[in-house]
Amino acid sequence: MERVISNEICLAPLQRSDAQAFLAAVEFSRENLSHYMPWEKHVIDCNSAEAYIDSRIRSDMPGAAWFSIQFNGQFSGVFAIKSIDPMSRVSELGYWLADNARGQRVVDQVLQTMVPALAREQGVRVFEFHCLESNHASINIVKRLGATLRRKVEHDLALPNCHDLLCIYALDAEPSQNNKKAR
Repeated sequence: MERVISNEICLAPLQRSDAQAFLAAVEFSRENLSHYMPWEKHVIDCNSAEAYIDSRIRSDMPGAAWFSIQFNGQFSGVFAIKSIDPMSRVSELGYWLADNARGQRVVDQVLQTMVPALAREQGVRVFEFHCLESNHASINIVKRLGATLRRKVEHDLALPNCHDLLCIYALDAEPSQNNKKAR
């Protein structure tokens, strides 16, 4: 289901038919993506873009959903509900943004809409964000949202010359946002 975030931003379910636009966004943003997204080096043509999309939309993680971020009518990144734990109601959210949409607070707006919606509609109690400690842009986004650093852990991301720890930021949903069914 499509979600309108603002006049300029909407989320649409990620589909194989997005492969060409996805590939173009990756190519346009490859330099920035290469620092934090180990998958970028594997997305080199339309077939590998389709494989990336397939692996995401066929995730068997509970509650997983993947969306294209459309900014001013152009494919500009991906927003993910990576999972929602059915018992704890903890959800990991993820995102990446193409260079054409950076600096516009696109992800801030997406999160300001989706966090309360997921709390209300899916009963999410805690939102987690996993960011490498040198990814200051992502860290600033989640801090503006109100998330706090909960812990740092080693990671197994295949990134060259990356010795960063993975920072786990968390945001507790406000109790009024959670639906009664999930309590």
